Amino acid sequence: MEIFQRRESSAIRYWTGDLVKELVLRRPRLCIYEATSRAWIGQLDQATFYLDRAEQHLVGAPVTMETRATRGHLDYTRSRVTAMCGDLPAAIRLSISARNNTPFDNAALHGAIGVMLGYAIYLNGDMVGAQRTLSETIDAGIVAGATNTTVAAYCVLARAHAVQGRLRRSYQTYQQAETYLSAAQGERRGAKAIVDAGIAEVLYEWNSLLDARAHAERALQVIHHWDKADDTAVVNVTLARIHQALGDTGAAAEAIAAAADVVRASGVFGDTRDAVTATQIRLALARDDRLTLARWTEVAQRATADGPSFQHEGAALALARSHIASNDPRAALELLDTVVSDAVSGERAGCRIEALALQALALREQGHTDRALAALGESLTLARPERYVRVYLDEGRPMWALLAQWLTGADAGPLRDYADHLLTQFPSASGQSSGQAPTAGAAGLVEPLTPREREVLHLLSLGKTNREIAEALFVARGTVKAHTAAIYRKLDVRNRTAAVARARQLGLLI
Repeated sequence: MEIFQRRESSAIRYWTGDLVKELVLRRPRLCIYEATSRAWIGQLDQATFYLDRAEQHLVGAPVTMETRATRGHLDYTRSRVTAMCGDLPAAIRLSISARNNTPFDNAALHGAIGVMLGYAIYLNGDMVGAQRTLSETIDAGIVAGATNTTVAAYCVLARAHAVQGRLRRSYQTYQQAETYLSAAQGERRGAKAIVDAGIAEVLYEWNSLLDARAHAERALQVIHHWDKADDTAVVNVTLARIHQALGDTGAAAEAIAAAADVVRASGVFGDTRDAVTATQIRLALARDDRLTLARWTEVAQRATADGPSFQHEGAALALARSHIASNDPRAALELLDTVVSDAVSGERAGCRIEALALQALALREQGHTDRALAALGESLTLARPERYVRVYLDEGRPMWALLAQWLTGADAGPLRDYADHLLTQFPSASGQSSGQAPTAGAAGLVEPLTPREREVLHLLSLGKTNREIAEALFVARGTVKAHTAAIYRKLDVRNRTAAVARARQLGLLI
């Protein structure tokens, strides 16, 4: 069984009695196995207790291959606990020590160490270093057949790509993990769950909400096989955001409450805590729940008390959003200036896109229209190649208004087409949600257009060919033809020109 998995064979988990516990405490390897299990599920105090007992056994012990191997395993587990407690430089040092002390033939533990080292480097803001470590871990894991650690490395690598603003590369990496899993022996439900969860996050950003929900719900059904607190919380966070985007704030509240329960009960990494905080703030703003907003804003303030850092970038962005909603754009801009600067130096375009969008809204609140439009233009320029959508839609009506204002001064070209397309993705005046769910059509339609059909219709209105539409939407030309035929039928027309004219008459094109 791979060391990266929770050790269900742990002596204390299955046996009871002080005698057995005392036996475990007398053996350093058993102490470390128990500590690894405890750390995996987020029981940090208990993990530290068993690690300290194992450490006592090693004090003064002669340096042998066996004691070095024990040291390697101990340092790996200690690095996980240390990273969860927020000391990333120490976690990185411990992971390197673990790698140096672990026998080469222990492929499973080396895989776990590689994932932990890559994740700690990632949390420390070094995406290039994280990608290098994780890619090496994947290559070695494939050769060794260490399925779980290899999949975990793929998933962290995909997240690093997303942080760098490479959504398509992120999606492709998740697909590679999926392909690798399909060829592996055994069902591996837990590993499949974290892949599905990652795919859901990318699809959400692309506004493919129903597909994203399907992946997230499938992940939630089997995430207990992975049994890692962080991933359970993250799946619920993703579901909460999907439900909110679809207009179901009740389901969103249930999902984020489940994520918050996990975080309260278990030790988790800082980015997971921040994801819960950020989603709570978003939902509180959507529901105009001032009490909840104040409580979670305070949580975000504590997370960023020492200043914004990549580890707590999610909390900083959430706090800035709260400041904007509370009519305090100056406080928001103080945070966002640092976040944007750090994102530029760290080559984290994904973070920069969101921070610039929020910066634009804050500048608009201050009356600095030209600077606001410039910040939005910079954000759009970074976002267009990777088809970001929800980062703008989630800011609601203020972003819609700013985007419309930006378009009035925009030159013709791909960037204007992209911004024009974004406008069509915002909820309609009737208040319905955007996304891949059926939307109500205007009076006079034979049948409502789906969001995808509205996308195709918008591109038709721009004079795009079927080939160009297929490339823009990443679908086959045959799929475009099918959508076009459906649009003609629903608008009761026979050609493109008539479809565009009829759509404008019905108010379907903004």
